[in-house]
Amino acid sequence: MTSILLGALGLWAAMLNEAAFSGRNLPSTRTAVDLVFPLRAGTYLVANGGSTSTVNSHFLTWQPSTDRQRDYHGQSFGVDLVKLNRWGASARGWRPFRPTAYEIFGASVHAPCSEEVLQVRNDMPDMRVPFLDETALEGNHVVLKCAEAIVILAHMRRGSVIASEGAIVEESDLLGEAGNSG
Repeated sequence: MTSILLGALGLWAAMLNEAAFSGRNLPSTRTAVDLVFPLRAGTYLVANGGSTSTVNSHFLTWQPSTDRQRDYHGQSFGVDLVKLNRWGASARGWRPFRPTAYEIFGASVHAPCSEEVLQVRNDMPDMRVPFLDETALEGNHVVLKCAEAIVILAHMRRGSVIASEGAIVEESDLLGEAGNSG
């Protein structure tokens, strides 16, 4: 009985591993857009990103099954980043509620391309972890047109966004700070 259970567990782990690795590939229907990393000094971890729902919950919007997913279809290739401290932790303490306890909070966010600012939002409060604002999941943000793609830099700190709609930004220009809005 134990060997059957271990075999089933091993098969499940192999299938999950294969699904995770397939998330590293760009779907054949899309073209990659070169972007400059929008954050600066530090060590960052992609906590949510890739081209399958196994490794990226944003990808659920690719073929939406709910109205909420359908409303956010454009974020299918979204990436969530966390900043790690020298011990490899993303926050001070064990899952703190205060967003200021997280290493990434207040980090400078820079333009990943040289283009026009299409949209800005800067008035939403930073949410206590793990809560979110289901009415506007992107929170405070800057939307840019980068080559053929529309890029949103989301969850920025309230009041930190300095870009304005219609402005032309240059690659690496400061846009605002990372927060926990949305």
